[in-house]
Amino acid sequence: MLSRWGRHYMPTLVLKLKNLILKLDKDCHSSSSSSSSSSSSSRNNRRSGGVGSSNSSSSSSSSSSSSSSSSSSSSSSSSSSSSIISFCIRIVVVVVVGAAAVGAAAAGAAAAAAAAAAAVVVVVVVVAVVVAAEGVEEVVVLAVVVVVVVVVAAAAAVLVVVVVLVVVAVVIVVVVVVVVVVVVRLVVVVVVRLVVVVVVVVVVVVVVIVIAAAAAAVVVVVVVVVVVVVVVVVVVVVVSASAVVAVV
Repeated sequence: MLSRWGRHYMPTLVLKLKNLILKLDKDCHSSSSSSSSSSSSSRNNRRSGGVGSSNSSSSSSSSSSSSSSSSSSSSSSSSSSSSIISFCIRIVVVVVVGAAAVGAAAAGAAAAAAAAAAAVVVVVVVVAVVVAAEGVEEVVVLAVVVVVVVVVAAAAAVLVVVVVLVVVAVVIVVVVVVVVVVVVRLVVVVVVRLVVVVVVVVVVVVVVIVIAAAAAAVVVVVVVVVVVVVVVVVVVVVVSASAVVAVV
């Protein structure tokens, strides 16, 4: 009976066991695949999370770099504005110092001219007094003295005028150079820089030529005035001497 039951039910039992084993194996495979997919998805999520974190870190670093660049640009703009202010202050200082120098030189020239005129007047008075007291012989010596005094005074006046013109030229050139430096630092376009430099160079050349012409004209005028004064003094001395001799 057992053998009969075994022959009848054993294949069915084996088949059921086989089916059960296959089912268990299939369930295991499905569970492992699901677990592997979940693990892969978690890995992917972790990877995506890592990429997101790296992206977020890169975005945060880029935002920090942008903030640092904005702060550096603001600091550079503030430094450029401070440099502009310092250059303007320098221009004002140069102009004020140049004006003071020109005023001092003009005052010196006026003082030299006044001293020369006073010396001429004093010498003429002394010559007249000596001629009236002594005679003609001392007149020649005093005339030479008068001529020397007038020539020295005129030379001093010419020298002072030339110094004044040189100071004016130097002040103009310094101011122009400072302005050129400011413009070149402020202007970014190269063509504009070249145009500004060319214009400034032309202006400086014209100013120097005008100052040189003015200096030459002043020297000529002073020389003419000196010659006229010397001639007048000599004529006055000679006439005074002849009048004194005629009276005596």
